[in-house]
Amino acid sequence: MIQIPYHKTFSIICLLLWLILFIYSFISLPNKQKGNTLITNGVYTYIRHPLYATFLVFFYLSIVFYFQSYLVFIAQILSLFVAGKIVDKEEIFMKNLFGKEYVEYLQRTRKFIPYVF
Repeated sequence: MIQIPYHKTFSIICLLLWLILFIYSFISLPNKQKGNTLITNGVYTYIRHPLYATFLVFFYLSIVFYFQSYLVFIAQILSLFVAGKIVDKEEIFMKNLFGKEYVEYLQRTRKFIPYVF
């Protein structure tokens, strides 16, 4: 068991961040443009998959902080890599759909965490 002071407070903060970023990600992706237009504004300016990112980072962190568990932390790390593989397949589809525009977008952004991963 991980001993984290104020673990429930950190858990609530992570859940609030998750909710805010999740809603912002949805707002940045208008329904009328899904699948027809490459969205590169809003949160998509910084990361290509904000819905995955918010869930994998903030939602799982809230669980790690709440339960203070190494097992949950390891599951979170593994989930990042599994999601990365799923996203790789989605990105192949996007390259075929949007071509050069998507390849340029790949070079400007990261998958889940801005400037990192």
